[in-house]
Amino acid sequence: MEISHLLKLANEGDANSQYILGKKYQAGDEVNLNFNTAIKLYRNAANQGHIDAQYALGILLLHLDKEGKNSDEAEEWLQKAANNGNENAQSKLYMIHSEVAEENPETVDIIDPWVNEEAALAQEEQRKISKALSGISIDASGALHGRNTRNENSRSYDLDNVLSTLLISSFFLAGTGIFFGQVYYYLKDGVWYSLSVINGLQNMPGTEKFNWLSNPDNWIGLWNVLDFIPLSITFLTIWLLMLSDRK
Repeated sequence: MEISHLLKLANEGDANSQYILGKKYQAGDEVNLNFNTAIKLYRNAANQGHIDAQYALGILLLHLDKEGKNSDEAEEWLQKAANNGNENAQSKLYMIHSEVAEENPETVDIIDPWVNEEAALAQEEQRKISKALSGISIDASGALHGRNTRNENSRSYDLDNVLSTLLISSFFLAGTGIFFGQVYYYLKDGVWYSLSVINGLQNMPGTEKFNWLSNPDNWIGLWNVLDFIPLSITFLTIWLLMLSDRK
């Protein structure tokens, strides 16, 4: 659809045209990149109940939020999209509230139903392991100081073995934590909250500048495949592959 025609429909109040045009301004596709215009178009469509626009507006506000000024509005739009059945919005809220629950476990009941205690605790354990692994900078002789062994190669192997075990365990904890969290809420609410590989990538630090993860303009087939594959299955598959390779 030509830009001129989209502009005409958007000015007439067509919510879907406003959403599509907002995506183009956000990506700089056929128009000059302009986040403010994208936000205005998304907001117009979102106020008319356009679910994808509600999600896109919440995500864009979060990504542009450097000082925490727009976080409340962003979550408000994500909440509306989630309540209207948008699975990506549900997953994003799940991730946001999981981080809150990790820092303040007493808030788990308050933010229900977007996170549960089992999933939060599993993610907390995973984060501890990840921090431990990223912070390891160890010299073999210093780490094993005081231990009087004769075989230096054996000591190095033992350390590698421990690190390998920790890394493999982190994938297992991540996969089972997400899965059992989903099962918990399915049994409780009768709703399966999906978490895909795309959702996981969207919530990794530093990925906010990759517009493709939220609004793909190319390689859409790949995006659809990654959005279809469950994040829990991905972690458990990596865990099994690493376990098999270790044997």
